[in-house]
Amino acid sequence: MIPVSSGREEWFLSLFVAQYLAGLGTLGVLSGIEELPALESFRLVAPIIIAATANTILLVEGVPMVAEQFLKRREARGEERGRRENQKLWEDWNRRRLEAAEKGEKFTEPPPGNK
Repeated sequence: MIPVSSGREEWFLSLFVAQYLAGLGTLGVLSGIEELPALESFRLVAPIIIAATANTILLVEGVPMVAEQFLKRREARGEERGRRENQKLWEDWNRRRLEAAEKGEKFTEPPPGNK
């Protein structure tokens, strides 16, 4: 069972295979340079599999989670800014309406959003 969210299995598998192959390639280079015996080289494969799995889970689950939180905060800030701007429009409109009423003038400006 792949420990990732539904719909991300293909992404997980692709990243895992890429990291695994990169690890094996690095191992192959190291074993060629340091003349490691084949059996010793294969013993070093286990940490590569563990590291590739951990990195892949982090990339597949962690990065989207952080991005989602960032976008939620950004959206909340945008909504708050929109509420403040809308409140200001209504306050300005009401101020003009009250000023016109104090002066005894007819106020015909439509409320914000009704233009």
